[in-house]
Amino acid sequence: MKTPPFLLSAALVFWGWQTDSIFLAVLMVPVVESARFIRTRWVLSLSDFYRTADIATLFLLGIAIYALFTDPRSIIMISVKWLPLMMFPLMAAQEYSTEGKIDTRAFMMLARKEPVIRDNPSSIDFSYPYFFLCMMAAASANQGTAIFYSCFVLLSAWAMFPCRSKRYPLAVWCVFILLSIGLGYMTHNGLHRMQGVLMHWAGDLFLTDSNPFKSTTAIGEIGEVKQSDRIIFRMDRKAEGSNGILMQEAVYNRYQSSVWFAGRSESKELQPEKNTNTWRLAPEQKNADTMTVSAYFKQGSGMLKLPANAFEMTGIPGLKLRRTSLGAVMVEEGPGLLRYILRYGREGMDNPVPDDRDLYVPQEEMPGITKFIAELGLSGKSPEETLRVLQSFFQENFTYMLDLTAQQTGRAPVSGFLLSGRSGHCEYFATATALVLRACGIPARYVRGFLAHEYSPMEKAMIVRSRHAHAWTLVHINGKWRPVDTTPSSWIAMEEEAMSPMHIISDMFSYGFFLFSQWRWSEDSASWKPYSLILLLPLVIILVKRIHSRKKIRRVTLLKDSKNRKDKRFRIESGFDPVDKEIHRLGFPRYPWETMQCWITRIRDKLPETVS
Repeated sequence: MKTPPFLLSAALVFWGWQTDSIFLAVLMVPVVESARFIRTRWVLSLSDFYRTADIATLFLLGIAIYALFTDPRSIIMISVKWLPLMMFPLMAAQEYSTEGKIDTRAFMMLARKEPVIRDNPSSIDFSYPYFFLCMMAAASANQGTAIFYSCFVLLSAWAMFPCRSKRYPLAVWCVFILLSIGLGYMTHNGLHRMQGVLMHWAGDLFLTDSNPFKSTTAIGEIGEVKQSDRIIFRMDRKAEGSNGILMQEAVYNRYQSSVWFAGRSESKELQPEKNTNTWRLAPEQKNADTMTVSAYFKQGSGMLKLPANAFEMTGIPGLKLRRTSLGAVMVEEGPGLLRYILRYGREGMDNPVPDDRDLYVPQEEMPGITKFIAELGLSGKSPEETLRVLQSFFQENFTYMLDLTAQQTGRAPVSGFLLSGRSGHCEYFATATALVLRACGIPARYVRGFLAHEYSPMEKAMIVRSRHAHAWTLVHINGKWRPVDTTPSSWIAMEEEAMSPMHIISDMFSYGFFLFSQWRWSEDSASWKPYSLILLLPLVIILVKRIHSRKKIRRVTLLKDSKNRKDKRFRIESGFDPVDKEIHRLGFPRYPWETMQCWITRIRDKLPETVS
């Protein structure tokens, strides 16, 4: 079924208006509408339709490749935006061909030779699908205005008008259209709100990023992350000593029911220093060290990996950073791969100032922790001595273990770990250290991040894998926050043994992708983006080759008399034809929407007996 006159023109103008492509739309409108007045048609074979569809497909592929190199985050929206232009050759081929339809096999580039497809040909009128593509492409601009919605529903109603049922009055149809518009608007708003609720729920349920702006972290999450050898980020500084460098992502200050929360952690946007790409994270320290970190950011956002006491970050122009009151820093608007320079000291950080939340211990954990403190004789000791005794005891009397499914003590998790289990992974050690120190009156916080300790000779840099995820404690002593890691150092060797022997191959692919990403997201690559159109040159060559056909297209002229357009050689005479003509002659025509049975039932009692 063809669209009503001028509907496609209106849809093309609407698409051009919404996507700022009105010039192209105005050029396309005469081509579509002139087919109603021009009688000349071309005899296009099935292979000609194949070539036309292949042209559209290859052009769409070229647009996707160009978007991949210029704006990969919007590749889907950019591809959808240009669908009316890419599919325009197919629409024009249908309108100016003698067939007036398109064989569906033209859309199946990869399945045309399949027996099921090849032996069951079918044709469709492409005008309504093309109208749908125009509307979808117009919506991709995401204007979100009332005038957009009004134009959208008017064009949709115009498209549905010829398809309405003739059994009901026009007024009834209009009422239901208006009702559908209202319900559609309310449903859209409801779905939009439900999406926010679902994203909030799914984020809490499945979120793996240590994002203190939105998430919590539960004991056991790091154990799940440690199962992968995937490289998360890289550093150009070697580890200092055998213990590596702690790189924090998130800080938490409230513990309850095996879950750490970033309680009442406010955030604020960080502004770069004037006329620079440098952000001040904390007051500057003397004898500062420098490191360069290269980290991936999904959709341009994520947590910065920071060493202890980092006070300055240098990145690229246009970055948007936010910092929580607990010291975590998040990138909100950045590239897919960010290379940033960090300066950090060794004196400890003054801010943020500890409060009562940094001394809170859950009631269910207090009996076990009190008993553990008495066992170690920590009461009355200085903070430095308490910390030394605690670190030594954990190293000598506890073991590192990831699989804790067999441990069921009947106590609260931390109490069971301290008094009976005495084996666990880094989250247990960090949580136990924080709660024991708090019970001794020493402010402490829980930190989640990574331990960088692996050096890659191939990359000549430190690489940090997913299995290097780690947790430790921030302790406030002598007015400074300092990191404390009480997890037995044997965990590093255990994680190395668990690595797959095939990680060398995956590391090579990872390094290759890193080099490509480094070029892709570097500032120098911006000057190369216009030249990425050169990638379309092979597609143009393929198109020229496919357009060239040995068989010349024949041009024919349609007769003005519509009765002579049908080839009577293919018309099968029916024995009912004389009866049909006689009934029409008697004044009982058959309406276009009536079936044969409905027509005969309606006129049976009115016909002369001879005809009946």
